[in-house]
Amino acid sequence: MKKFMTLLFFSLFLIINSGMISLEDPPRRQSFEVADVFQPYNPPSWIISPNEEPAGDQDVLYADECDIKGILSCYDENYLRVDIILNNSITFNWKTIYGVVLEYTTTNEWYWFSTENKNFVYAKEEDGELFDIKTLNEVGAADRAGTTNSGEAQDSDIYFIINKSDHIGGVKGENYYLTCTFFSGYLTKENSVHIGDETMSVKLEFKY
Repeated sequence: MKKFMTLLFFSLFLIINSGMISLEDPPRRQSFEVADVFQPYNPPSWIISPNEEPAGDQDVLYADECDIKGILSCYDENYLRVDIILNNSITFNWKTIYGVVLEYTTTNEWYWFSTENKNFVYAKEEDGELFDIKTLNEVGAADRAGTTNSGEAQDSDIYFIINKSDHIGGVKGENYYLTCTFFSGYLTKENSVHIGDETMSVKLEFKY
């Protein structure tokens, strides 16, 4: 399993970094403060709006659930949450994956969720090398990912809930920025990765 995860992440790394939308200074977007990120929320604005993420731009002929509509985000005292909102419900007919890349000064962190086995997987990347690959949805893990209702359609929202102290660190009450890119795709019959859609990068602001 670990070897397969390593190969999968390596494929993701090559594909996304070769085609990543690069902005010299990504726009800053504010995450929404809430009391509890595990509860439904209604933020006042998008992190990436549908106007910035055109419908029908996914590079997939049949898997319409790869078409990203936009990105939402909120945070509470302990967690940061991001939601990938889709234009279409997940059919579960494909081995679809959805993920986010968080960029730091010297390292990147990769988080992705598989609709096939419900695994929420994490890896660090530095100088093109992937390491510290682990499954976060094991018993006792502080992080969560899954699918839910976006308010418009069932299974059209993929959420990632990340423990701030475990993965980000910082000073309580201070504001922080993370450069983020979001993607969708699926595994082929040969277990290679096909990236279906990818967003622009943004600097996500939240309070630690």
